[in-house]
Amino acid sequence: MPCGLGIDWKGDRTRLSADIGWQDHRLKRSQPSITFASGLEIPSAIDAERNVAQDYTFSNARDVFGTLRGEFDVTDRIVAWAALGMRESEESSLLANPTVTNAMGDMTQNAFRGERKDSVLTGEVGARAEFETGSVGHKVNVALNFYHFESKNAYEYYPTTNSNLYNPVTQPLPAAPSFTGGSLDDPKRTLQTRNHSIAISDTLSFADDSVLLTVGARYQVIENRSYDYNTGQANPANRSTATSPVVGLVVKPTDTISLYANYIEGLTQVDPAPQYGNPAPVNAGATFNAVKTKQKEVGIKFDNGDIGLGASLFTLDQPLAYIDPVTRIYGTNGKQRNRGAEVTFYGEPMRGLRVLGGMTFLDAKQQQTAGGANDGNRAIGAPKFIANAGLEWDVPGSSGLTLSGRVVHTSSQYVDAANTQQIPAWTRVDLGARYLTEVQGHLLTLRADVLNVANKNYWASAGGYPGSSYLTVGAPRTFMLSASLEY
Repeated sequence: MPCGLGIDWKGDRTRLSADIGWQDHRLKRSQPSITFASGLEIPSAIDAERNVAQDYTFSNARDVFGTLRGEFDVTDRIVAWAALGMRESEESSLLANPTVTNAMGDMTQNAFRGERKDSVLTGEVGARAEFETGSVGHKVNVALNFYHFESKNAYEYYPTTNSNLYNPVTQPLPAAPSFTGGSLDDPKRTLQTRNHSIAISDTLSFADDSVLLTVGARYQVIENRSYDYNTGQANPANRSTATSPVVGLVVKPTDTISLYANYIEGLTQVDPAPQYGNPAPVNAGATFNAVKTKQKEVGIKFDNGDIGLGASLFTLDQPLAYIDPVTRIYGTNGKQRNRGAEVTFYGEPMRGLRVLGGMTFLDAKQQQTAGGANDGNRAIGAPKFIANAGLEWDVPGSSGLTLSGRVVHTSSQYVDAANTQQIPAWTRVDLGARYLTEVQGHLLTLRADVLNVANKNYWASAGGYPGSSYLTVGAPRTFMLSASLEY
């Protein structure tokens, strides 16, 4: 259940805004992700209305978050700003994700009890200025920011119980855990991250803003340290620094068409080695240097105010972290290269009729894997083709009633790094309605949605990393009602 409050204030040269939010999610016996043992053929998806979760499972999460932002017009062409944000999160869960061990659907389950408390603090100060040098316009941005993250965790891992994918067996929670990490009543700090950066960019405009060139750079320092679950003892820290460039070019041959190209580098943090598992990696708790990512994109956009179309080609390189199956060492054992094309469309081709959608063609390959065993294979959970299309229609004469529909399609996905296990493509249809009216001068919005109208059974996605992958079950036909009131 979410709840939020926003406040804005505007003066002659000053603008302030504050937002605070709270949400509480409580799940009981939610459908778990499912792992299939290596070498097994993935069967057709189970009936989504058949829940294989154990009765004792639950997940309760609570978040409190807020932001504060202020801007000040130093001059008509110079603006300074500062922002601060925070989030406090707590999660208590007891899960039992199953592993299917044979073609008959027999599966094992290890209950996992976890307590987590996260704290996030972010801040930014900066300024932007506009000026000209001759016929060339400039929009300069300078910003300093920080991101501080701390996580406290504790867990209990319980002995194995048995069930079946097609005939689930209700099992009680084992009397005692087989091993633990920390105290559930008082979780210790297990991870701390500090990210500081300074960025500067300049967007140069030529020929009456028909050509825009952006150049910039960001200097980052990322410090990452993990701690032992039981003793709180700090593991060796990692400190990474990098200067990441950004270059972008936009050319507007007409008022409605834009051609663009960009190149961006970034510094991405690698998750610490897991401190639990069956078994845990030999370097459990180890942290790693951040890894550079690189992204290239070229594209074209059309927008005449009523409809918009876009097409682009892109390449993205990112690290691939997993446990080496031979050495049992967790680390960045390769990289994933994503190459693809994307097409998008949106707009209101006729009054009262709105469309929004797109499609992505993706070639996601593994590279530089351990021993080269999986080089050239498709990445886990990366479909070759994704498409979605949505439609909204304002019913004539209804004064506030809108009907909507959406179609989502995802092609087949590989479940393992060796590309021997695969789930098929799926298509889902959603329908909805929205009604707007006024109540004592305030806008009231009523919504009703039906997801998965045909009640199809499907494997929605594959996830995880090599040696630890899983499947999620697509939700059955789901009815949703909501109301919102603006003050």
